[in-house]
Amino acid sequence: MNEFTCPLCGKKTPRDLAVFLEHTNQHVVDAIKKEHPEWVAPDGTCRACFQYYEQALSGESFESNLGPREAGKRRWLGIGITGLALFWAFWLLGIHADRFVRAFIFFPLAFGLFNLFEARKKTCAILSERGLVNLDSGVRKIENAEVARKLRIRGRGLMLQAILWALILSVFYSFLPS
Repeated sequence: MNEFTCPLCGKKTPRDLAVFLEHTNQHVVDAIKKEHPEWVAPDGTCRACFQYYEQALSGESFESNLGPREAGKRRWLGIGITGLALFWAFWLLGIHADRFVRAFIFFPLAFGLFNLFEARKKTCAILSERGLVNLDSGVRKIENAEVARKLRIRGRGLMLQAILWALILSVFYSFLPS
């Protein structure tokens, strides 16, 4: 099966790219070119990127406030930090560190999970609090107050989710026998 690498987000997908029709999708093409000047319509995009730009143009979507590249950066940052937290956790177990010291695994674990959750939901909690979006080409203000409110609620939920998971895991970890 042939794979297609989306020129916008870099994600490999089955050869199921979005095809642009001359007049029907011109607004989407213009929006993509505004953020990715190197892109040309015959290159196509993956369906997720096409839908992302279509929703961003409608102004009615509160699905995300991060572009595909920004979400990818969060994903890799989250994987890296969570990996370091796990390495640190095993090292602390190996040196028989005190439970109090092991409880500090909470901080890198919470930050790593937070970035992974943001990438999954394509929502930056900090930008949401400020009423902003980052669609890969820069930060801009959200004009629709209702969309900004919904994104703010979603961002707070992501923060709470990361903190709770990190708390549960770090408490469990701190009580493991060393």
